[in-house]
Formats: sequence, C-alpha cells, structure tokens
Amino acid sequence: MFLEDNKLEIIGLKPKAHKKKNGYNYVLAEVGKRAMIYEQIITKDVKRYEVSLIRIKEAREFKGKQFPSEIWFPNNEAFGTWAWTCMTLERAKQRFEWLESGQECDFIEWLELNNNLVD
Repeated sequence: MFLEDNKLEIIGLKPKAHKKKNGYNYVLAEVGKRAMIYEQIITKDVKRYEVSLIRIKEAREFKGKQFPSEIWFPNNEAFGTWAWTCMTLERAKQRFEWLESGQECDFIEWLELNNNLVD
C-alpha cells in the first residue's frame, strides 16, 4: 500500500532512523508526505542516496507469529519502480520533490517543466 497523504502520524508509523541492509548502513535523511530519502553509506567518504515512495506493509501473521504494520524499506525489485538510487544529494532532493508533487509525468519531464538541469 502506498501512502497517499501524510498519514504517518495518523497511523503512528515512523521510518527507522538507522537501518542496515545488504551490508550497508542507511541513515534517514528526509521524510515527506509521500516519499523519503535514506543516505546509504558506502565508505567513510562515499555516500549514495535512496529515494522512495513511502509504502506500508500491513500487519500480518506468518507461521503463527504476528508482525505489526511497518514502513516498507525498498527491496531490490523496487528500484526503478518506486525507489531510486541517486549519486548526489542534490539529485536525490529533486527526485524527492518529484515524488512529493504527485505529478503523473515522468522524472525527466518534471525536471524540464520545473527548469531543473538534467544530468
């Protein structure tokens, strides 16, 4: 389920401030109404930024164990669909603003419409 409006406060969920996945550390950089940015720490001096729509995993039961609702950290299959890796914070913020805008046009078209430079 994608988050349509800023309902995180209503449903009481918050993205994790720190996360470790696929051998990388992630730090939450920004959260909006529809999107979030995590800083991916590659090395001390090299960082990337993962921008994604906010998706909610519904509460569920698996093998008798209950799992509460939570914000879905993008899996590998999400990239290019509802999550993207950006090489710079500037580009990550542009993609974040595009997702927050909720516009139907693609990212490049949105950049052109908003007079942003394309890499």
